[in-house]
Amino acid sequence: MPRFDDPALQAIYDYLVTGLPSGHRSGRPDAAAIAAREGLDLGLGGRQAVRRSTAGPTRRPRPATRQTVLVFLKGYAPTMRTEFLRVQAARWAGLMLPQKEIERWIRALGVTAASQVADCRRYGIGLASLGTVLDGHPARRWLRGGECAAAVHARAAAAGIDLSS
Repeated sequence: MPRFDDPALQAIYDYLVTGLPSGHRSGRPDAAAIAAREGLDLGLGGRQAVRRSTAGPTRRPRPATRQTVLVFLKGYAPTMRTEFLRVQAARWAGLMLPQKEIERWIRALGVTAASQVADCRRYGIGLASLGTVLDGHPARRWLRGGECAAAVHARAAAAGIDLSS
């Protein structure tokens, strides 16, 4: 068995000759096990090495389709005519939002509020801020009562409230 003067080269050679250390998962050596076997200090302070995920960045949910929105609208508003719901589903799907977010907006502002939601997003009014009280009423109530998103935004700005969330 050859011996190397460089300890790092010797450690690599020893690893390749002896195979995987006992602490390995699915054919991959565990960093802590290799460090212990080679007498190295990884600076982990007794913690296990954290394996990085190879899964890549998390992706934003896909935008809802007309059909999925229509199915939700039929369940949410069963007494409305299907032709009317189809038009509303197309408007909601045009916002390119995930299905869950569309459902939350519909519950907050109503079936016909797709254009109002587009304005809310344009003015930075977030879904979570619809419960914020402005002049004695939640922002949701002002919007449902017919006030435009610009006016609600102006109300909040006058009171020093940020509705983006």
